[in-house]
Amino acid sequence: MELSKEERLERIRINGQRIAELDFSNMMVRLAYAKLKVQPPEGDQYAIPGYERSRAAMKIIFSALLFDPADFNRKRLPQDALRVFHPGELRDTQRVIGDIKRFHSGLAGVFGSGMGHDLFFDESQILSVILDTVQKRGLSALPIHDALIVPLDQEPVIREIMEESFEQRMGMKGVVKVVE
Repeated sequence: MELSKEERLERIRINGQRIAELDFSNMMVRLAYAKLKVQPPEGDQYAIPGYERSRAAMKIIFSALLFDPADFNRKRLPQDALRVFHPGELRDTQRVIGDIKRFHSGLAGVFGSGMGHDLFFDESQILSVILDTVQKRGLSALPIHDALIVPLDQEPVIREIMEESFEQRMGMKGVVKVVE
């Protein structure tokens, strides 16, 4: 069932309670940096300078670059990225890719390595541990990709479980945003 974030927050209740959405901030980027044991830059990892209004497109392109195999020469941006690109920020494919690589120079060895599948596996393992821990503690959570919908009164403890689970798996602190 498709619901916008606003609809989810307004319409979903768990045990009759309002909910909060706990979302891993910049999950794929943080996973990639953690794999290399390199600290990511501060702030929003998808807010590439010069593309501030095209954040959604940068997220899609970043992910595509993580899945590209070593021998792949990307000549075009993904179609779904083009659909959300701000027209005033659209540039040549190689320039866009170069700008992302410059901003994330600490990830030089990751782009075009096919590492995306490994990162998705790490993400799934982290979320499995989180959901198992939540269940064992008698708490409630509904998973949505790299986020959880939780009862408002359980938000602090589940956020802590999420952050600890990321750190245990990746050796680096995960950042969890709260949307109420």
